[in-house]
Amino acid sequence: MNPEHAFFDVAPRLVPADCETSVTIRPLYDHVRLDPAIQYRVSCYPTDAAPSSPTWPQPTVYTLRPQAGALVVRHRFAGEQEYVLLIEALTEPVKRVGQFRLYALQPDLFARVPLKGDLHMHSYYSDGRESPGYVTAACRREGLDFMAITDHQLYAPSLEAQQVFAGLPLGLRIYPGEEVHPPDNPVHIVNFGGAFSVNARFSEPAYRAEVQALIDRLGPLPANVDPYAYASCCWCFDQIRAGGGLGVFCHPYWFTNQYYNVSVALTDHLFATQPWDAYEVIGGYYVRQAESNTLQVARYHEERSQGRRLPIVGVSDAHGCER
Repeated sequence: MNPEHAFFDVAPRLVPADCETSVTIRPLYDHVRLDPAIQYRVSCYPTDAAPSSPTWPQPTVYTLRPQAGALVVRHRFAGEQEYVLLIEALTEPVKRVGQFRLYALQPDLFARVPLKGDLHMHSYYSDGRESPGYVTAACRREGLDFMAITDHQLYAPSLEAQQVFAGLPLGLRIYPGEEVHPPDNPVHIVNFGGAFSVNARFSEPAYRAEVQALIDRLGPLPANVDPYAYASCCWCFDQIRAGGGLGVFCHPYWFTNQYYNVSVALTDHLFATQPWDAYEVIGGYYVRQAESNTLQVARYHEERSQGRRLPIVGVSDAHGCER
């Protein structure tokens, strides 16, 4: 990250397209203050050429002096695209102050509230390193808006995370959750926000009976698709929705024990029928997960090329907040 992004506040970073908007660039620290005795050149670059033009557009240039310690740029941001504000002090020689990016959006996107969260994280109750309370505090430290602990086969740790901060004004929505592992089924599923544990239902006699009833209704499946595994997945996603949760199809290209986590045939059928609510297109950030993430992204684009619309999530799948 360029240091100026840590040293300056730029607001707003999302602006309405085709409207004149004031953008304020304000230093956060004394060592980067703007000198009212100096003029500053602000060059506003659209990052994309106009459809009717084969050449890159020239920037719009403003010469300004700081007002109350900040630069205020008033500009009409044409079209939905990214913009760059290059700020230079008109000294001898000219000194670069910083380069800042913002986005102009049409009303359908501009009216939305962008929220950032993590739907897949682990505590020391499964194979993470820290307590649910610590993981939650780390999410607040990172500026997330929402999160859930999703330990393997365990729902209670997510409730503990809620209890630790009950009644405190965190500015962080803490959801219940778990990573669901259906017995004799390789597919991993995140239950995000569900009102009850799906894992807890696997020990009930009704589970096998209900899955068998699903198998009977499904009829013939594509070659090499295990009827039990597929029906079990559908049962899990139905249960998550019954609890008001979001069912996430997790990391199908995770490579473990010399195999991809889910067979190609089962993955193909889960994409073809889409019983899930969201697909985990990015799951993890370690170097060893780069291959899985690359394949998951490639699969997303392949599905989109066939006209399918896929709700997607990106998660940390964190097993330790400090590593």
